Amino acid sequence: MRKHPECGVIITGDFNQLRDNFMKTHYRFVQVVNVVTRGQAILDKIWTNMEEVYTPPVTISELGSSDHNMVLLKPKAKNSVDTGCVTRCMGPKEKATFSMALSAIKWEPLFRLDSCADQYSYYQTVICNLMEICFPTKIVTRHTADKPWVTDWFRDLVRKRQRAHMSGDLNQAKILRNKVNRAASKLKYNFYQTQIAAMHESGSHDWWKHMKTIMGLKTNGKSCMQGLANKTTDGDCGLLANTMNDFFVSVSDHLPRLNKSHKVFEVNEELPDQYVISVCTTFKALESVKANKATGPDNIPAWVLRNYANVLAPPLTAIFNNSLREGVLPMEWKMANVIPLPKTSPPVSIEKDIRPISLTPIAAKVFESIIMKWVDETIEGEIDAKQFGGISGTSTTDVLVELVHMWYKATDKLNSYVRVVMLDFSKAFDLINHHLLLDKLQSYGLPAHILRWMATFLLDRTQRVKIGNEYSHSGHPNGGVPQGTLSGPKCFLVYINDLRTTVPLYKYVDDSTLFEICEEMMYLLYKSRLILLLDGQNRMT
Repeated sequence: MRKHPECGVIITGDFNQLRDNFMKTHYRFVQVVNVVTRGQAILDKIWTNMEEVYTPPVTISELGSSDHNMVLLKPKAKNSVDTGCVTRCMGPKEKATFSMALSAIKWEPLFRLDSCADQYSYYQTVICNLMEICFPTKIVTRHTADKPWVTDWFRDLVRKRQRAHMSGDLNQAKILRNKVNRAASKLKYNFYQTQIAAMHESGSHDWWKHMKTIMGLKTNGKSCMQGLANKTTDGDCGLLANTMNDFFVSVSDHLPRLNKSHKVFEVNEELPDQYVISVCTTFKALESVKANKATGPDNIPAWVLRNYANVLAPPLTAIFNNSLREGVLPMEWKMANVIPLPKTSPPVSIEKDIRPISLTPIAAKVFESIIMKWVDETIEGEIDAKQFGGISGTSTTDVLVELVHMWYKATDKLNSYVRVVMLDFSKAFDLINHHLLLDKLQSYGLPAHILRWMATFLLDRTQRVKIGNEYSHSGHPNGGVPQGTLSGPKCFLVYINDLRTTVPLYKYVDDSTLFEICEEMMYLLYKSRLILLLDGQNRMT
């Protein structure tokens, strides 16, 4: 156990008079047999550290001359095989073919098109057609018990070994067995070395993510959603996706829908030269894209944009600039695949235990990153100095150190008290009123073309929930900003920026900490201040 703390252990047998409580106190094992196994006593026991993996044990009749019942312990689920997984062939040969074909594309027809929508349609058609030709689809099998280091090449090698064994070719089976063992050792070593190397330069969030992967603690979101579907929709994940999407959309039903009659859409002047995006700017933004980012509704992978930034920067620059000039955004860039992320494991309630994370097209995120730099330049001096979330160079560590320092310093004095109230905005990103948000952005002096683009980004957005291979119908929320976009956190910071109190108020995005240092327990005064704060919070919606 010391050498392999992550291993699974099952200890079974006829314990009779053996004192076995040490297994619980020393090793935290659980005894799962709760039915009599001989006469009226439980003599045959099963101690394990994997009780959640098995169904409650049952007894069956004795075997042979034994007077003990047999105990049957079944796993909750078999290692199922997902035979419906469709993927693309993306080997070195296919990527080389795609690279040559993409480099040969002439983008002059796109540059001659007048509207942003037409340019994007041309761009989307070219990229998707090339991917269909160069990266044909294939159906592959995936086992739920597969380790994270298992590759398609390794699976194929295992199949060859199995075929040789089944055909009776024992010499070939032995050769392939040795190859499989060597390959497994090498793949495991390379995988874990890569994971550990990545941890040296990662932040706390990514560090824990890597640790959970290495230790096998990573939650399987698909299995969590299947469990929730079993409880709420009789196992129908498609119906669960529709139910979730209806709920996510309904959260903002009471908010007024944004339309083009809002004053920020009235822009008559030409786009200033300082906001004309250069090919170099787009190229740098594309190069900074993480290649393993999840693909959005447009089905263009992040690695395509990153690896071929020099080829795709000119057409995307033309689309970006036309979008700013016209104040429009391709409808595909306003779509989002919502991935339900469980807050607890396992989730029980759609309303309380699920956080919606939006996957938007990668090209739209690249455009957002350029726009957000201009937004930051405008609002940089306006954001509350006590806001530590979503601000470059700040972290949870900064706010915690400052808060704890102030509390310790205050309580060093005799008869000093610190009262603390910690607030969390419920459905914070989903309850943003677009009209109020745009008014606040305008009050900070955001340039007219950038402000109109922000309004266009929020106007008529659509979303659908994705669970595995199941998609819900589309929904149109009245308010809110999608979680998972670059502009979402910044919009929320602006939205709550004018939430101020007469006592210290520290914020970390949607988490707020209010405290007061006093020499006596002035409950009524503190209560009145808290009521004023909550009234201010309510006025924002």
